[in-house]
Amino acid sequence: MDPSFKLIVDDREVASGVLRRAIAPAAVAELERLRRLTGNVLLRDNAIGIVTRLKIGVSKARAQFRAGEMVVNPADGSLWIFTGDAQLHMPMVPLGNVTQGLEELARTRRGARLTLIVRTE
Repeated sequence: MDPSFKLIVDDREVASGVLRRAIAPAAVAELERLRRLTGNVLLRDNAIGIVTRLKIGVSKARAQFRAGEMVVNPADGSLWIFTGDAQLHMPMVPLGNVTQGLEELARTRRGARLTLIVRTE
C-alpha cells in the first residue's frame, strides 16, 4: 500500500495526498524513513517548495507536470508541489499527488513554515 502524507503550514494542516511507490521507490522509501521534512516555503510561478537534503537519482524524471503533483529536484534535493500545470526546463522526479487541499495550499505565502509528514500505517 502506498503511504499517505499531510502538509502542515504554520501549525495548521492544509492538504493531504498519496506518495506513489511504483513511480519512485527509492525516494518514497527515503521519505518513509525520514517521516518528517520541514522548511520555509519557496514560491515559483506554479509551485510551492522547500529545501531538503533528499539525495535521489533521476530515474523516471520528467519535465511536464500537472497541478497537485509533488516532485523532488534531483540536482538540489528540493521538494516541490505544483499548484498549476507546468512545463520545466529541468527534469524532476515525481513522488505523488496532493488529493485534498490544493486550493488552500496555493494560498501559502513565501517564508511560511511547511511540514511534510509521511504516514505509513
